[in-house]
Amino acid sequence: MSYAYFPSTDGAHTVLIRSDLVVLTSAGAERLDMLWSAINDGTDAAGALDVLTAGGISSTPDFVLVSGLGNASSVVMARGALGATVRQGSQSNQVDGSRVSSWVESRFEGVTGVQLGTAAVDARRLPLVHGAAPAAAVVWGDQGADAEVA
Repeated sequence: MSYAYFPSTDGAHTVLIRSDLVVLTSAGAERLDMLWSAINDGTDAAGALDVLTAGGISSTPDFVLVSGLGNASSVVMARGALGATVRQGSQSNQVDGSRVSSWVESRFEGVTGVQLGTAAVDARRLPLVHGAAPAAAVVWGDQGADAEVA
């Protein structure tokens, strides 16, 4: 499974990717190190959430986390200004955590594509299979004709 990411020009967000788990977050360097270590060691979505929320809600960074892509069921969690567009065939759903103090969690069946974050249509698109990079957005699968990212 491969993803494409759109490099961040301001370094405000970082994407961390493993084949079955992707996180886009505004976390600082120390938390990013802990999160990458957990992801690289095989943690699941709950374990990644534990790292993101370590220290309590008030210190939890903005994030959008997706697990289970390519499986029958996928989970999307979003907090703060980061969100996701989830495609299920021709249907598109938004997951946004900006209106809650914790995070929003949604389960989707038959996901065919997802976009985390936002990027300009003319942004440079780079592949990433496993790793971490400063990113404005990341995509997987079908984006549909009406997607913001070309």
